[in-house]
Amino acid sequence: MTKVTEKRNFLSNNIDILDTNNILELINSEDSKIHQAIKKEIPTINKIVINVINSFENDGRLLYVGAGTSGRIGVLDASE
Repeated sequence: MTKVTEKRNFLSNNIDILDTNNILELINSEDSKIHQAIKKEIPTINKIVINVINSFENDGRLLYVGAGTSGRIGVLDASE
């Protein structure tokens, strides 16, 4: 079973007919959900960070794989 990571948000189906204030309220409301989603994953993120640090300390490396925006972010990180 493939996990769906991106799909249309039904709450924004009519965003094109909302007034500016309602558009901004909708975007802000949806963006606020990100913080709770990340909070649930902090233990997993912590393990990953520790593994990356351990890899770097043992002459290892971190590989980015991506296309589009995620690929460009990898290039940006590498350049820093």
